[in-house]
Amino acid sequence: MKIAFLGPAYPLRGGIAQFIALLAEELKKKNYVKIFSFRKQYPKLFFPGKDQFEKGENTLDLEIQSVLTPYNPFTWLSAAIKIKTWKPDVLILKYWIPFFAPSFGFVILFLKIFSKIKVVYLIDNIEFHEKWFCSKILTQIALGRADELITLSNSVYKDARKLFPNKMITKGFHPTYDCYDLDRFDNDSAKKKLGLTGKKVILFFGYIKQYKGLDLLLEAFSMVIKKISEAHLLIVGEVYGNDQIYYELIK
Repeated sequence: MKIAFLGPAYPLRGGIAQFIALLAEELKKKNYVKIFSFRKQYPKLFFPGKDQFEKGENTLDLEIQSVLTPYNPFTWLSAAIKIKTWKPDVLILKYWIPFFAPSFGFVILFLKIFSKIKVVYLIDNIEFHEKWFCSKILTQIALGRADELITLSNSVYKDARKLFPNKMITKGFHPTYDCYDLDRFDNDSAKKKLGLTGKKVILFFGYIKQYKGLDLLLEAFSMVIKKISEAHLLIVGEVYGNDQIYYELIK
């Protein structure tokens, strides 16, 4: 079977790109797989992080072609044509925010008119962490013509079923990531390397966005250490937006 992905891939950063790469590597064991990636993911004006691109060397043994800039409609048609020309049996897309809905919706509409490619979505969210204008309409545009929806949690399955009562929806789960070299350390050796021997460590890991509640965790942590003196909060991630609020809370 020929399986195509449309979504971010190396050298773009982020958990979505990581997820797609890991799934593509797994499916590649028994299928022909190609990732049709983004040329750019977000316009610089609206990107609050430090960098959208990986600095390290590409270690992926995957066919990746950058074809789409989601916020540039002039790239949508050429991206759709390139996917159609490769003639996959299935196109898999990830859906996590409505920002990508117009471009995804256009590509799928083109493929439904001019091909018989099956379209499957893996869905992280239907109700979004941050407010999006016309999010319901945009989600319907993105997902409405898909052949199958696969949700990655029970709550998202319920949201998807409300929005698309007659569509084929499969309730799945979000798998764990196996791309980290976890065999190098156990808890004790990791704590020793970090100078945290004897501590009870709470880890906050990943991109630090306002909706994730790090400010609430920091405010609550003053109460934690009163009861558990050896507690240690380890914050590992990149701040999206203004980081001063967190430094002030830590002080």
